[in-house]
Amino acid sequence: VLVYMAANNNLGEGLKGCLKHQLGDLEPSDRVTIAVESSHLTQIGNTHPDRVSHTRSVVAHKRLTELEKMPYRNMADPATLEDFLVWGIKKFPAKRTMIVLQGHGAAWTPTLPDQVTRIDDQGQASLSPGGMPRGGDGKRSAAMPLPQLRATLERVYERTGVMPAVLAFDSCLMGNAEVLHELSSITEVLIASEDRMHSPERTAEHSLDYAAPLKTIFQTMSDRLEAGEDVTPQTCAGDWVASARRTWTTPTLSAFACDKAPALSQSLDALAETLLGRPELVKKVLARTRHLGGEGSYPEYDPMRHLYDLGHLLENILAEPSLAASHQAARAARERYLETRIAHQAQPEIHTVYHFSYGTEDKGRKSFPAETTTGLSVWIPDNAKIVALEKKYDADYNTLRFPQDTSWGRLVAEVSGS
Repeated sequence: VLVYMAANNNLGEGLKGCLKHQLGDLEPSDRVTIAVESSHLTQIGNTHPDRVSHTRSVVAHKRLTELEKMPYRNMADPATLEDFLVWGIKKFPAKRTMIVLQGHGAAWTPTLPDQVTRIDDQGQASLSPGGMPRGGDGKRSAAMPLPQLRATLERVYERTGVMPAVLAFDSCLMGNAEVLHELSSITEVLIASEDRMHSPERTAEHSLDYAAPLKTIFQTMSDRLEAGEDVTPQTCAGDWVASARRTWTTPTLSAFACDKAPALSQSLDALAETLLGRPELVKKVLARTRHLGGEGSYPEYDPMRHLYDLGHLLENILAEPSLAASHQAARAARERYLETRIAHQAQPEIHTVYHFSYGTEDKGRKSFPAETTTGLSVWIPDNAKIVALEKKYDADYNTLRFPQDTSWGRLVAEVSGS
């Protein structure tokens, strides 16, 4: 198991908690090796490279053994990820490999942001001088575009001959049709959350200890291996989702069989073909479909407002009489969707309790209903402003394989007017 923990951002305190209370408290069998590359800010808000802790470790019995301490490296740089994966695969040869990517996720847009490396409007990178000035520095954090992530995993395969049996995101929003299509050729099973993953408030002593309950997930895997079981990717998927079902930090989580993903994409291609030329009807359906955004004053600028639950979208197309010509394609897409999704959990209502030190004193509650998620989101912006905004931040939809390989890109252009 290779765990890549990118927390050169506001997740630094959480990473430390995860290392101590999740990974550092494991009792792994000799039949599994868990190697970790972690990087985090040692002081919240101080983004100077000298204030970064970057280490490689291996999980031993109830402790983390540090193998190497390194100077700052940009965790959003594909070269950093590639170096870790190649190192881990060669140093710890195994029958099967799982890769876990932990950090901020953003569906098909660039992920794993690193606030220490700053990018200006011309795409030039520079290192942060330290504390962020009031109003920001006019630059954005480095982040890894989805096509670069795919290319990185392909290079790792070329260099090692190893393809991950499981690719799991301990991140928000990565349960996304565009992500699944982009990455399905380089792993057997993809595990991700369609919606946000939640953690306690930052000021809690053990804040952000985990989103996905890695301790439970990895201990279950270790115990199965110790018992002599053949732990398949499908077994891992089932255990991962079952573990998530028992914690409020993962209100929804799903696993997908990547060998089924091409058929799902083909069915969505056929569906998009039937929807072309009918943008106003598509917008009518979208208005009734669950999206992942908030209800702010400027929804056209909310990137998540245009991520729609795929299952709910298909149901609403089937319920729209004016789209009768699309019903057969929508039914076929729904069938392919359910065949691809091999494990899924969506909790009806999550009541998070804010407290210190895992104590009993409640400091507040928030509810995150997730029962209407079905596993994957899909992007259909209804205006050109959000398309232009995403491009400004190095998120060009047309660079993805999904709009290139299907008619969904044409549908997006038509509905958004872009």
